[in-house]
Amino acid sequence: MNKKFLNYTDWQGTADTLHMYLQMLGKVKLMRCHQRPEWAHVRLYLTVEGVSTGIIPGDDSPFEIQANFMKHLVVFRNGNGKMVTFTLQRGLSVR
Repeated sequence: MNKKFLNYTDWQGTADTLHMYLQMLGKVKLMRCHQRPEWAHVRLYLTVEGVSTGIIPGDDSPFEIQANFMKHLVVFRNGNGKMVTFTLQRGLSVR
Protein backbone atom coordinates (compact mmCIF):
# COMPACT_ATOMS: atom_id res chain seq x y z
CA MET A 1 0.00 0.00 0.00
CA ASN A 2 1.40 3.35 -1.05
CA LYS A 3 0.71 6.00 1.59
CA LYS A 4 0.91 9.67 0.77
CA PHE A 5 1.30 12.19 3.50
CA LEU A 6 0.33 15.84 3.41
CA ASN A 7 3.22 18.19 3.67
CA TYR A 8 1.97 21.02 5.89
CA THR A 9 4.01 23.70 4.14
CA ASP A 10 2.28 22.78 0.84
CA TRP A 11 -1.17 23.64 2.20
CA GLN A 12 -0.39 25.99 5.09
CA GLY A 13 -2.31 28.89 3.50
CA THR A 14 -5.41 26.75 3.11
CA ALA A 15 -5.09 25.45 6.66
CA ASP A 16 -4.75 28.98 8.05
CA THR A 17 -7.81 30.18 6.11
CA LEU A 18 -9.87 27.17 7.20
CA HIS A 19 -8.81 27.82 10.80
CA MET A 20 -10.05 31.41 10.59
CA TYR A 21 -13.42 30.41 9.10
CA LEU A 22 -13.94 27.83 11.83
CA GLN A 23 -12.95 30.39 14.46
CA MET A 24 -15.66 32.73 13.16
CA LEU A 25 -18.30 30.00 13.44
CA GLY A 26 -17.12 29.22 16.96
CA LYS A 27 -17.19 32.89 17.99
CA VAL A 28 -20.81 33.20 16.86
CA LYS A 29 -21.71 30.20 19.03
CA LEU A 30 -19.66 31.59 21.92
CA MET A 31 -21.65 34.84 21.89
CA ARG A 32 -25.12 33.35 21.31
CA CYS A 33 -25.25 30.05 23.25
CA HIS A 34 -25.57 29.49 26.98
CA GLN A 35 -22.23 28.66 28.54
CA ARG A 36 -21.62 24.99 29.35
CA PRO A 37 -18.74 23.22 31.09
CA GLU A 38 -15.60 22.42 29.08
CA TRP A 39 -16.64 24.84 26.31
CA ALA A 40 -19.23 22.31 25.05
CA HIS A 41 -21.41 25.20 23.84
CA VAL A 42 -18.93 26.17 21.11
CA ARG A 43 -18.25 22.78 19.54
CA LEU A 44 -18.77 22.38 15.80
CA TYR A 45 -20.31 19.28 14.29
CA LEU A 46 -18.96 17.31 11.35
CA THR A 47 -21.35 16.84 8.46
CA VAL A 48 -21.07 14.83 5.27
CA GLU A 49 -19.94 17.95 3.41
CA GLY A 50 -18.13 19.97 6.08
CA VAL A 51 -19.02 21.37 9.50
CA SER A 52 -22.06 22.92 11.15
CA THR A 53 -22.66 25.05 14.21
CA GLY A 54 -25.86 23.18 14.98
CA ILE A 55 -28.83 25.23 16.13
CA ILE A 56 -27.98 28.61 17.67
CA PRO A 57 -30.53 30.79 19.50
CA GLY A 58 -31.36 33.94 17.54
CA ASP A 59 -33.27 37.12 18.31
CA ASP A 60 -36.26 36.29 16.09
CA SER A 61 -35.63 32.63 15.32
CA PRO A 62 -32.92 30.01 15.78
CA PHE A 63 -30.32 29.71 13.05
CA GLU A 64 -27.52 27.49 11.84
CA ILE A 65 -24.30 28.12 9.93
CA GLN A 66 -22.84 25.40 7.73
CA ALA A 67 -19.45 25.40 6.04
CA ASN A 68 -19.89 23.17 2.99
CA PHE A 69 -16.41 22.28 1.76
CA MET A 70 -17.71 20.10 -1.08
CA LYS A 71 -19.56 23.03 -2.71
CA HIS A 72 -17.22 25.73 -1.33
CA LEU A 73 -20.07 27.57 0.42
CA VAL A 74 -20.98 28.98 3.79
CA VAL A 75 -24.73 28.71 4.35
CA PHE A 76 -26.73 30.68 6.94
CA ARG A 77 -30.24 29.32 7.60
CA ASN A 78 -32.83 30.43 10.12
CA GLY A 79 -36.03 28.91 11.47
CA ASN A 80 -38.16 31.26 9.35
CA GLY A 81 -36.86 29.70 6.13
CA LYS A 82 -34.46 32.48 5.18
CA MET A 83 -31.17 31.29 3.70
CA VAL A 84 -28.08 33.31 2.77
CA THR A 85 -24.94 31.82 1.20
CA PHE A 86 -21.55 33.05 0.20
CA THR A 87 -18.87 31.33 -1.79
CA LEU A 88 -15.52 30.31 -0.37
CA GLN A 89 -13.15 31.60 -3.02
CA ARG A 90 -9.55 32.54 -3.48
CA GLY A 91 -8.79 36.04 -2.26
CA LEU A 92 -11.85 36.30 0.02
CA SER A 93 -10.68 38.03 3.18
CA VAL A 94 -11.31 36.35 6.50
CA ARG A 95 -9.72 39.09 8.58
